[in-house]
Amino acid sequence: QVNYPEPSGGLPAYPVDAVCDLFQAPSPSPAAILANVTSWYYGVGSSGCVEDAVNEQWRGGVPGDGPAPGGGWGYQSCTETLHNFSIPAGAWRKYTYDE
Repeated sequence: QVNYPEPSGGLPAYPVDAVCDLFQAPSPSPAAILANVTSWYYGVGSSGCVEDAVNEQWRGGVPGDGPAPGGGWGYQSCTETLHNFSIPAGAWRKYTYDE
């Protein structure tokens, strides 16, 4: 999903292919392997996205807020699930399953 043909955010074009090419070098050292993995995971010259992320949804009135500020449940609950309070009464067609 991130092996795009254009460079992005410090990653080269086709970053997955670039990292795979680095692993195919003859006998890469453990330090080279670590550098390749971290460059792919964090991008070139940037820090980890998880540590930098700010959960703006925490206790901000989002339905289904998660149990901790670092959790993504509030956002996922609000955007990817249907709740009883988000559907008007009578909006669903009645099914009998006897057809």
